[in-house]
Amino acid sequence: MNKTLTTILASASFLAMTLAGCIKEDFSDCPPDVIPPDTVPEEKGLLTLQLSYLMHNTVENGTYADLFNDQVRKVDVFVFDDKGEYVQTVEEQADVRFPEDYETTLTLPEGNYRFVVWGNHYHDETDHSDLETHALDECRMWLTAALEGETELLTDSLFYGSELQPVEVVAGEESVVPIDLMKVRNDVRVLVRWREKGQKEGYCSVPAHFSNLTAQIVTYTMAGDFYNNPLTPRDSLILLPGDFSPSARYDSVFYENRQAPAADETYKADFAVMRLTPQTEDYLALYQGDSLVYQRPIMDFLSRVEEYRTQEGLDREDAYLIELLFECEHPGDDPDRPDPDPDPDRPGPRPDPTPEWGALISFRVNGWNFIDREIDI
Repeated sequence: MNKTLTTILASASFLAMTLAGCIKEDFSDCPPDVIPPDTVPEEKGLLTLQLSYLMHNTVENGTYADLFNDQVRKVDVFVFDDKGEYVQTVEEQADVRFPEDYETTLTLPEGNYRFVVWGNHYHDETDHSDLETHALDECRMWLTAALEGETELLTDSLFYGSELQPVEVVAGEESVVPIDLMKVRNDVRVLVRWREKGQKEGYCSVPAHFSNLTAQIVTYTMAGDFYNNPLTPRDSLILLPGDFSPSARYDSVFYENRQAPAADETYKADFAVMRLTPQTEDYLALYQGDSLVYQRPIMDFLSRVEEYRTQEGLDREDAYLIELLFECEHPGDDPDRPDPDPDPDRPGPRPDPTPEWGALISFRVNGWNFIDREIDI
């Protein structure tokens, strides 16, 4: 036997001895099989959410119009499992506007899920709980200005929708779930006018009425849970007046003839308030300088209208126009009355005296008139 053959036989004998432990039923001594990654993908299914906005009072052709793509510019879908544990967030924002019949499709592992949708949620105005550490029952959405004590006019309408009953996602199948949103911010415009005591019509335009006059809404509705229940904190937030823009669009919403009232006889203040309920404690306050001259709960006005006494009635109404008419007197505006404290060095005519605030004569809510007291003639 030559040297080459001897070497081959020796190598074969060594290999046979090495593999001897593998040729039996017990494979514990064998090297494990190596499975390439991603060759066995996780089984998933598709779930399509069809979003709409029908909870309002705009009717077209006998049905509520879908105003979703007209008013919603951004969507945040929060996905929870059937136990309320956070799974993921899907965020989509329209370049200009979402298409009609908007829908979004999620790819999810097989299982049961619950969904909460917030529309127009921007972090400069609203924020929410840390989803990684809070279950669905613990999640909150709040105004970012809540920690600051007061805020200017909110610019975006917040929307809410949900499917809180578990929805099953089956591997390899597609499910469709419709979710209708509702607006959780209301536009409130306050108009203040005066009528001289003894007059039956017309409005007083004395400039002193507008001197240092300002309106505020003090709100206790700064947060809500992920079930869309308003939460009432201990502290309050002052909503400062603003001016809705574009004015022409809002004038068409608030006024039947789209004609704004005369500016020289009307004080106007615009506010954006969070979702109103029959239990809302927010109130309107009017100040002349530093002096509080009038205050009243917002719901004391709105609840006079029967359709606003229910939650659905309040949720369907986007905008509220509250018009206040006060009685006024001007005891010092007689041009023939001598100046009680003449000052020869004071230039120009005598300034208008501060008018005396009388009682509220009447108020109007979205065109509904209510008498608060009879006018003394």
